Amino acid sequence: MAGEMMSRSAGTSDINNLLGASVKNPQGEFLGIITDFVKEPDGRVTFAILNFGKYEDYGEGGRMVAIPFGTLSCAVHDCTLDSSYDKMASAPVFISKDELTERKLAEDVYRYFGVQPYWTEEESPKHETAPEYYWP
Repeated sequence: MAGEMMSRSAGTSDINNLLGASVKNPQGEFLGIITDFVKEPDGRVTFAILNFGKYEDYGEGGRMVAIPFGTLSCAVHDCTLDSSYDKMASAPVFISKDELTERKLAEDVYRYFGVQPYWTEEESPKHETAPEYYWP
């Protein structure tokens, strides 16, 4: 799964190290910068908030998009998201963390990115904590 990488579990400080991380697709196309995270009350990170846009446009108030956290593959300060630039351009715009507490809206975002929301899976969730990352 894309959100899984080798080594140790990512704790809060490790997740915070991803703030400002560049996100590219597997083709190397720049998608944006991680600006924030949405967490469940139990601490589970459910979404990364991405300032989407071309690198040269970053900082001009880009378009904010919530992406399911488990869809990211991250190593140190660079992340990969298996999504095209065009798909990201059509993604639902992120307005506030509060809107993602409504399960229906959160499910719509998960499904837009082609993943099953962990709370709708019949079997137990794959991640009891945040996904694992490689930290050299």
